[in-house]
Amino acid sequence: EISLVLQNPLEMIYEDLTLLQNLDYIALSKGIKTDRLEMLKCLKRFKLAHLAEQKAKFSSFGEQMRLAIAMAVLSSPQLLILDEPTGMLDRENAENIVSILKSLNNEGMTILAVSHDPRFYSCASKVYLLEYGEISAQYSDFTRKIDHISFIDISVVNPKGFVRIPQKIIEQLGIESKVAFELDTTKQVAILKNIGQKKIKSTFNFHELVNALKKIYDNPSPEEIQLQVSVTKFPSQNSIIKNIHFEITGHNLLVVMGPSGSGKSTLLSIMAGEFGENNPYVSIDISISANAILYLPHEAIFHPFLTIRELLISTMTHTDEKIRIGVIFLLNFLEISEILDQKPYQLSGGQKQRLALLLAVLKKPKILIIDEPTSNLDAKNRDKVKTILNALTECGLATVIMATHDPFCLSEGNLLLELKNKTMEKIRCLDVNDVRKIQNRFFGQEN
Repeated sequence: EISLVLQNPLEMIYEDLTLLQNLDYIALSKGIKTDRLEMLKCLKRFKLAHLAEQKAKFSSFGEQMRLAIAMAVLSSPQLLILDEPTGMLDRENAENIVSILKSLNNEGMTILAVSHDPRFYSCASKVYLLEYGEISAQYSDFTRKIDHISFIDISVVNPKGFVRIPQKIIEQLGIESKVAFELDTTKQVAILKNIGQKKIKSTFNFHELVNALKKIYDNPSPEEIQLQVSVTKFPSQNSIIKNIHFEITGHNLLVVMGPSGSGKSTLLSIMAGEFGENNPYVSIDISISANAILYLPHEAIFHPFLTIRELLISTMTHTDEKIRIGVIFLLNFLEISEILDQKPYQLSGGQKQRLALLLAVLKKPKILIIDEPTSNLDAKNRDKVKTILNALTECGLATVIMATHDPFCLSEGNLLLELKNKTMEKIRCLDVNDVRKIQNRFFGQEN
C-alpha cells in the first residue's frame, strides 16, 4: 500500500538487469499480476520504452530516477513517498514527472514529495515548510484568500509557543530586530508592524572566500593548464557519446549541459581518465599530472565510520594555522560547521553535497570535474556552491568542468559545451545573451 522512492535511485534499481527486467523483478517480488505489454506501457509513461532492453547501469542518473519511480508505481500503491524526484532531471523530464504524479493523484493515489523544486507548488494541494526539524509554515489551495486578504504563508505555532514570520514578509517589511502587533480582538486580527531598524542585507565579501581558498591551496604555482579531449565513440559497441573533440587552455569554468541521457556523466568520467586507458576511440591529453585531476560524482561516497571532523583531518595533507583558518571559513560559509561530530549517514543530502565539495577543495585539484553540484540544494546553498566554483577559476587555482541541468550555473561559467543526440555542438564562450536565452528556454520562455 506504500511505495518509497529514495533520493539515490541506485539504492533501488538493479544495475545489471535491463529496465524491463527491473520491472519484472518488482512485479514478481510483490506478487503483481502483469505482462510484458503492461510493463512496456509503464516504461512508455516515463519515456523509457526505447531503453527497455538496455541494462540499467548504462542509463543516465535521470533515467535511473525515472525507472525507480516507474518501479514504485507499478504496484499502484495508495501512498507514494518521493525524496527529491526531480533534483537530477532536466526541465522536460522534471515537468513530465510532475505531470505524471499529478495524474496519479487524480487517479486516487496520495503523493508525498520532499523537494526544493517549485514546480510542485502549482499542483500540490498542500505544502509544508520544514525548518530545524519542525513544520514552521503550511500553505494550501484553500488558504490563498481569506476575507479578501491574500496570504503569502500560513504559519504554525510550534509546541514551544513560537510562530515563524515568513521570510517573504521579513523581506517586504525590512524587519531587522523588533516587530509590534496592532490587535483587534473583535475581528481576531493582529497587524504586524516593523519597529526595528531597516533590514540591511549582509554583503558577502568575495575576496574573503578567495583568500580562504588560497590558504588551503598554500601558495599554488601559476601552472598553465591545457586539456585536449577526443572521443570518437564510447563505448565502442553501444555508443553513449560520439564525435566529441575540444581543447581548453587556462583556468576556465566549463559548463556541460544537455538533456537527461545525453551522456554528460559519461563524458565527465572519460575526462577524469576512468575509461581512456587502452581505448583506441578515446584520447585525453593534459599538461599536468593525472594526480592533479579530481572527479566528484553526483553521489559522493564517504567513510561510514568516521565523523566529519575525522574526514576533514584525514583529507588534509598537513594542518598548519593558515590552512586551518581557510577550512574554518569554508565550514562556516557552507554552513556545515555544526555537524563536525556527526557521521555521514546522519547528514541530509544537501549537507553531503556541500561536505563533498569541501573535501574536494582540500585535495587541491588543478582540474576539478564535478557532476551536478547544485542538484537537490536550496537556492541559498546553490549560490554558495556556485560561488566557490567560480572563485577557484577566478583566482587561478583550478579549472572547473561542471555538468548540470541548472541554468543559473551558466552565470558562473565562461565556456559552454552542449550535448545533443549524444554528440556535442561547438564549444563556445558564454556571454549575457547566451545565458538569458538558455535560462528562458529552461523556464519555457523562448523569446
